[in-house]
Amino acid sequence: MTSAQKFRFWSAISAIVSIVLVAGCVIGAIWASPPVFVILSKMGATFFVIFLLSLFIQNVAKGYCSDD
Repeated sequence: MTSAQKFRFWSAISAIVSIVLVAGCVIGAIWASPPVFVILSKMGATFFVIFLLSLFIQNVAKGYCSDD
């Protein structure tokens, strides 16, 4: 497995984990009291940024892994 393929694999794993964490934060923020809502919404935004970053890494790695 080349290093670009490893980047692509681990960025896919981080994207999946961040989707789960964003969903957990959104569900928790809906049911939480206002102070906890603020914390959970900030955490959800952070995980969403991690998700977008992992998608960017996947696209860059896909460019390096392509045989075309």
